[in-house]
Amino acid sequence: MWRVTSQNKRHKEWVEERKKQIDEEYKDRPLDVGWKDILAMIIAAFQVLTPVFFLVAIFITLVFVGFNFLLK
Repeated sequence: MWRVTSQNKRHKEWVEERKKQIDEEYKDRPLDVGWKDILAMIIAAFQVLTPVFFLVAIFITLVFVGFNFLLK
């Protein structure tokens, strides 16, 4: 068990060290977000959420049809 936790601790230390290096390297450069970046985020959100909406719509339709079939 100690091997797993020691490796995990080393990885966390490496991640923290790397994060500090990146913060120092890019602290003087502001984050440039343009309209193309915003459009890309909107498209990505649609690509993720559209299949979820379709699955929910199919589930609601099946439940509706099932209840109509049981009530008749």
